[in-house]
Amino acid sequence: MGVSRRVIREAVKVMTARGVPKTARRYGTLVNPLDDRSLLDADIFSWHKKGDAQVILIFGELVELLSIMMPQAVAAALGRLPSERGALVEKAIGAPER
Repeated sequence: MGVSRRVIREAVKVMTARGVPKTARRYGTLVNPLDDRSLLDADIFSWHKKGDAQVILIFGELVELLSIMMPQAVAAALGRLPSERGALVEKAIGAPER
């Protein structure tokens, strides 16, 4: 590969922290199945090819989850604001007044 062992060890350490390979004494280093990885990690996500079926599926599910959660999270946050500040935020986002 043209790089030192130290560089390889550091790369394996970074990837292991993200759940890509698993190292075990007497077994060596094994690559974890795709399902065992944190695909929402920005680095891991960027390592996949654009248009990869798994990435498209995860992205679609994430967008669906956010579209369900965000309105409720915003409503809860608005409920905690003092009324005058809440009215300003609602006006800014075009929400109906309470």
